[in-house]
Amino acid sequence: MRYLIFLLLVFPAVGWSQNPPPSPAPQTAIRRPPNQESEGTQDQTNTEQQGSEQSPFVIKILPPEQAHNESQANGSKGPSNPTNSWGLSDKIAVIASLVAFLQFIALVLTVGVMVFYGRRQLRAYVLMQATGILEGNMLEPPQPARANKPGIAMLMKNFGQTPAYKVISVAEIKLVLLSEERTALITPQVTEQCPLTLGRDGTFSKALWFDHPLTAEEIKSIEAGILGIYINGRIEYKDIFKKNRFANFRLRYTGKFPPLPGAIFNFSTDGNDAN
Repeated sequence: MRYLIFLLLVFPAVGWSQNPPPSPAPQTAIRRPPNQESEGTQDQTNTEQQGSEQSPFVIKILPPEQAHNESQANGSKGPSNPTNSWGLSDKIAVIASLVAFLQFIALVLTVGVMVFYGRRQLRAYVLMQATGILEGNMLEPPQPARANKPGIAMLMKNFGQTPAYKVISVAEIKLVLLSEERTALITPQVTEQCPLTLGRDGTFSKALWFDHPLTAEEIKSIEAGILGIYINGRIEYKDIFKKNRFANFRLRYTGKFPPLPGAIFNFSTDGNDAN
């Protein structure tokens, strides 16, 4: 029995040794460029790099700033930022907008100038038109009670294109040394009494008399040009644009007294202005 078992074990072993298993076929060598590593080398390298910072087993999510910093540290390039420089179309748009803005300013200024000068042409201008000096005996009929007393007749006119409203005026006669004209005469204040409306080319008159007859000495100084007979006054009114206007006037007379027919006043150095 023992011999039988021994034979059963020996005979298969002898057959196996006589017929060995076929050896694997030799692998064909693949030629690669010199600078290209074999797949095995790449696989080995990839295997070695696994688990490192460059190729981790677990994906690590970083905040944007940290990821950006690490990307810069690793030498990687992020997405390129859009350029901040202006293109040609942007520059043309800016220039066109600037030109349009300047044109708008010019238009506003032009309209303002037109309105300003239009109002100046249309508004009322109430000014002194004519003045005359007389004496009591020059009247028709003569008035002996006013002999040697200077009298003044004034005519004021609206030279504008539109009416003047609430026209009021005041005037006074003064006998003043010519050398003291600037200090002795002050424009009188107007009180609102009996205002009137003066239309285009409308006129109104005013007459004044001096408070006493002139003495012989005063007449002599007037004829010598030392004393002057002054008319000093002011006109106030409101134009069609509801703006307050005024006109100051100051005139003087020197020469023969009683004056000759047609004698006129001359404008003094100061006291004549208007708005």
